[in-house]
Amino acid sequence: VMGYPGHLWTEGFDYNDLNNRLNALMNGAPNWREAAQSLGVRYIFWGQDEKANYQASTRPWETTAFLVASGDWGAIYDLAVPPPQH
Repeated sequence: VMGYPGHLWTEGFDYNDLNNRLNALMNGAPNWREAAQSLGVRYIFWGQDEKANYQASTRPWETTAFLVASGDWGAIYDLAVPPPQH
């Protein structure tokens, strides 16, 4: 969705709105689905870097989105498909 903020800043890009929406999504804010839609995000990858960078995340996609794949490397969720019902 967005490149390294330090690089964007040095190039003079205004990335605050984009960064705010990305943070809302990755932290699982109440408006996380709207943030995902506004960013054009269908899939979420959740791995070691995401765990480290968004430690306070509520990770709502783990219970509301379809788990596409997972392993030691992390997990991929499809926001357009609900999880299977058990």
